[in-house]
Amino acid sequence: MTESNTSCIPRLLEICSNQGSFLQIAGSEVGIGAVLYARCGEQVLFVQKAEKQGYEFSNMLALPGGMVRIVPGQTISDETILDALCDRVSQETGFMPNKSRCRPFPVPGCISRYTAKNVLRYAFVIPYLIDVDETTEVSPGHASVSTAKWMDPTAALSSCAPVNCVIVSGVLKRLLSKPHDERVRQAEEAARAKCKEFLKGVHVPEMARFLVQDQL
Repeated sequence: MTESNTSCIPRLLEICSNQGSFLQIAGSEVGIGAVLYARCGEQVLFVQKAEKQGYEFSNMLALPGGMVRIVPGQTISDETILDALCDRVSQETGFMPNKSRCRPFPVPGCISRYTAKNVLRYAFVIPYLIDVDETTEVSPGHASVSTAKWMDPTAALSSCAPVNCVIVSGVLKRLLSKPHDERVRQAEEAARAKCKEFLKGVHVPEMARFLVQDQL
């Protein structure tokens, strides 16, 4: 099994490099992304991806977040990831997470594939979790999303982009004790199959193989 994110992040940071404006696994084409599982009771914050020609996840649901953007020469740390994530969540939804309450959640991250500017790109996506006291008003504030809303995560699964579906189903099984929910099982199974396809298209250096054992 892949290591939990709590334990893998220090190892991940050791093999990352500052590639232009994105954090990336050294010696590979795999960037680093992060998403936030923001929950309030039984509601979770989702965004709907905007319609965009050539983008395979158009109109699909996802957890807010994205690629970890950094300034060239910036020191790489766990704060680097968290700062980038919170900024992106705020841009996409208008909700600014309290960084002190965000934590890496121990469900395996995995590699996603997406198209940007007609170029196929790959990212290892790390999930973070935050509990909020109330469902604050949200609204889309970034061109990449058309909607931001609080939803029942089980109902959202069938419309989630693959990596997000794997993460959400993993959280549901751990936090909500729904390992035998048929909707969760079916959605996760289909999403994992898709993620395995993504992995086949990119070289992952030996030093980073510990990140993707669940996708092999």
